[in-house]
Amino acid sequence: PKTPKPQFQIQIIRSHYFLLNTLISKDQIFKMAEKYVKVKKEEEKLPSNLIRVRKNQRLGNYLRRAIEVLVTSNEDSVKVTGLDKAIEVVVQVAELIKHKVKGLYQLNTIQTLTIVDDYEPIEEGLDHLTFSRNSLMLVIELSKTPLDNSNVGY
Repeated sequence: PKTPKPQFQIQIIRSHYFLLNTLISKDQIFKMAEKYVKVKKEEEKLPSNLIRVRKNQRLGNYLRRAIEVLVTSNEDSVKVTGLDKAIEVVVQVAELIKHKVKGLYQLNTIQTLTIVDDYEPIEEGLDHLTFSRNSLMLVIELSKTPLDNSNVGY
């Protein structure tokens, strides 16, 4: 039996109302991609003790930055975060930091993050599109001072 084409759930924003849960095939999305451009978001200023980990980056860069924050700056803690496939790398980086800097306390948090992408039409007469997706995020906080030991992730 044939398997159905994958369907993607999108939200189409019209002038004053939302058309929710519209199902469009993957082929239609690729045809639409030629008529839309992604709206760039402003990059937010990150705290100095936050390290965002990506899947295909070198671990040594993250490790160097974490040691710099914990040892040379006046920061008391460092937070290592990663989304989806980078969660494995977050755990590796946290373990390496604990190996290099002794006496750290650890607090783990698992969160769901909703990422929203907006697309503006190139051609006139088309609607503004908004795609949203949920991603899993792991946050490991390593601190020199004791953390809340009543927390589940302690």
